[in-house]
Amino acid sequence: MQRYNGLVQDTYGNIKPGASISVTSNTGGAVTIYADNVGSVLSQTGWISDNYGKFFFYGADGQRFNVYATFNGQTNSDLDVICDDPADDVTNLSTTFTTKASLSASTGSTLVGTIQSGTGAVARTQASKNNDVVSVLDFGVNTNPGTTDMTVAFTNALATGLSVYVPSGTYLISAQLSIGYGQWLIGAGMYQSIITCSTAVSAIVALIQNYGGMKDIQVTGDIASRTPLIGVTLYGLANPCVHNKLENVLIQNTQRGLVLDGYQSLSNVCYWNQFDHVLILKPAIDGVLLTKSGAGDTPNSNHFNKVHVYSNGATNTGHGFYVQYGNFFNTFTDCNSDLATTGPTACFRVGANATNTVITNQYTETAGTITNLQLDAGSTLTTIVNLIATSGGTQILDNTTGGGKYLAYGAGFPDVSKLGNAMATQLKTGAIQYNYFGADPTQATATFYEHLYNNAAPASGTYNRSAICWNTNVGVSNAPTGWVCTVGGTPGTWVAFGDRYLEGSVTFNPGLVATGAQSALSSITVTGCALGDVVECSFTNDMLGMVLFGYVQAANTVKIGAFNLTGAGVTLTSGTVYVRVKSR
Repeated sequence: MQRYNGLVQDTYGNIKPGASISVTSNTGGAVTIYADNVGSVLSQTGWISDNYGKFFFYGADGQRFNVYATFNGQTNSDLDVICDDPADDVTNLSTTFTTKASLSASTGSTLVGTIQSGTGAVARTQASKNNDVVSVLDFGVNTNPGTTDMTVAFTNALATGLSVYVPSGTYLISAQLSIGYGQWLIGAGMYQSIITCSTAVSAIVALIQNYGGMKDIQVTGDIASRTPLIGVTLYGLANPCVHNKLENVLIQNTQRGLVLDGYQSLSNVCYWNQFDHVLILKPAIDGVLLTKSGAGDTPNSNHFNKVHVYSNGATNTGHGFYVQYGNFFNTFTDCNSDLATTGPTACFRVGANATNTVITNQYTETAGTITNLQLDAGSTLTTIVNLIATSGGTQILDNTTGGGKYLAYGAGFPDVSKLGNAMATQLKTGAIQYNYFGADPTQATATFYEHLYNNAAPASGTYNRSAICWNTNVGVSNAPTGWVCTVGGTPGTWVAFGDRYLEGSVTFNPGLVATGAQSALSSITVTGCALGDVVECSFTNDMLGMVLFGYVQAANTVKIGAFNLTGAGVTLTSGTVYVRVKSR
């Protein structure tokens, strides 16, 4: 005869007194069980667990059983049990079976079954379910939040390779935490789960492989010294660092908030990472930095959405966002830079080694005169859409070689939009303004559509096709309206355009002119005119029905007069006659 000791618990480990117990053979049929060691037969059903959730019964040596406990309308089946100790020693048997059935901290969850509600759910042990996600508290007790060093607990939790849950609380660490392949560090909210570090570590958290991330969590350095160099960094240590994500993450009180690093190897790139709803508070230098600390590739095709860098009254000496290195459309959408009044270089800076940077709906602000957006010499193909620039500095500071290595839509100042080389197959326009961006450029830097001013076509300097030189002496020396460069070169081929004409004027006061008569002629000197040239005349007063005429009498001389074709004598008021002479 052997004794079986049982304990009834639910899937959460809660003891269940009053549970209904029933027993069958391991094949599901009837079986004889006993209330004691002397053979008092016990009913298979209808008895319950005691106030402590415990029950027991006796069975014949070698008999196998199925034991069922029913509570809350659900039945939980134990594994079949063997009563096979040949010795009829109740004490030994009780100890043996109690050890098997008891739920200890180390083995209990392996003895408890659980099943998820829903069609198709399968039974699992509680231990298996618990291991879906580990908690940092599974590896160390946070006895004094914010003062107990939890570095070992975090390191051991991450070493499992599973995602790690960080319950509400403040967790002090003293060394960098590294998130590996496919792992997530998940908190209860960015103001609930806080990882803090006041040690001069290179970074508080590093994502060094693929497909991992952080969510609903905060990392913070020392509020006074902002000691850690970086809050969160991404780089490929021994594998590519791609397709990672930060979501609802707060980073504060570090030298730099968020850093993407191309690092050491071209094989271990930092590409395609995403950042959504990230708040970076009080960075001492940069809020977001894309860089390359070694021989690796530039950080490429990373996407930032609703990332807010906010000094919040603290000083900072760098930038809100700084794309020092980057390529292939690193995009920044609906991001903000609210920086200190003095100290920063720019709210947003695109560095010399950055190309194909796309900035959309960027908001920049300081209470001082910090540059809103700076483009360094060497940066190319930057696209800026809807820049809201409220810092007192330059809206877009273009330091690119030759200027204009960017496109702007609703972003520039004083010109709202700026387009580079473009082709339109159908275009409807209003007024068009040609802008050469400041003072007249020198001949050596003249570009397409350049507008120059001179009294003759350029005779020196290098020009591109379509440059235009407007004549400053129109009306003098029979010159054209201007010249256009039809073939680029030094100085290129220039062709005149517009009317050539000479001008002159004289006071005209002919007195009384009888009907059918001609007034006395007046002479105008027009240097350069010749016999046969066409003369156009105008008078500053009413001709009173008379006809004004003019002609070239001799080289450099124009005669003007008036015919009275009315039926009575006419006296004109003295005025000025202007003539324009066009070459025949």
